[in-house]
Amino acid sequence: MDYGSSGSGVEWLQFTLNSCYGFSLATDGEFGSNTRSALASAQQQEKITADGIYGTQSRQYLKFPRYREITGDRSGCESVN
Repeated sequence: MDYGSSGSGVEWLQFTLNSCYGFSLATDGEFGSNTRSALASAQQQEKITADGIYGTQSRQYLKFPRYREITGDRSGCESVN
């Protein structure tokens, strides 16, 4: 996903950036300049290429809201890596 993308994937990314990285993005599903800047900042925090593009590296290393199906725990954030 990149600048100009839209839809539920962008909305989830915005929610993630807000929940796990402390941003206050509108969760409107529109990948604009604020989303790109927030994503680049989160990428920099995780020490990956900070290009503001959501791709394979971001999917592996960014933190996402945690959900534990067995316990129903929805607290905290973690990466898949």
